[in-house]
Amino acid sequence: MEPWQLYSLLAAQLITGIIALILAFLIYKRNPSYKGNIFLSIGFIFYSLYPFGCFFYEIGINELVVQISIRASYFGTILGSGSFLISMTIFCLSSISGQLKKYEIVGGILTILVCITIFLPNSITSVELNPSSCERSILLMGAISSYILLTTGRMIYLLSRTINEFKDKNSPVSNKLKKFRLALIISLGIMIFSIIENVTQLHFFNIFTYLILFLTYIVISQPLLKKQTS
Repeated sequence: MEPWQLYSLLAAQLITGIIALILAFLIYKRNPSYKGNIFLSIGFIFYSLYPFGCFFYEIGINELVVQISIRASYFGTILGSGSFLISMTIFCLSSISGQLKKYEIVGGILTILVCITIFLPNSITSVELNPSSCERSILLMGAISSYILLTTGRMIYLLSRTINEFKDKNSPVSNKLKKFRLALIISLGIMIFSIIENVTQLHFFNIFTYLILFLTYIVISQPLLKKQTS
């Protein structure tokens, strides 16, 4: 990767991580008493670990930093996705719904299992520097990919079902949920560019991952920052 490509990638990672933290603060401040906002803010905080972790991974100070950074980025992604799922479930079912606890328990168990997989000693091996690279186990990548697809698919399903219930009312709630769904559909592009990068071995394709992530952040937070959730 050319120096200008590396610097562009590092800048994109830093900007995306900082934006995630800013949005977490703004969404929480907009309505700090509503659980949907709280969990979405927590999700943004965890999601900031992904670009920040990748930033230190790319720098590759030493093998320990690379190991910690890549695991932190995956850890943040998983907990961020889980927090987003709880948030979307609250927006769709309300925080007093009896179904919510069931989703929290099942989702919590799955999240713990995937996090354990991330921190298994043999999940990430053969770390190299200049440029940074490492071998990831099939179990790790399968667990992470399955979890992201499962949580994202579940969120899109919940949002679509709730939107259909409001389709004849054209309510502000329906419009907000449509924005959430659009953001989640856009986020699927991250996996597409990850596949392209793995097939082509052109690491610079990673920059599109952060552009899509940034767009996802903006679209999903826009309705909450525009109007206070009630």
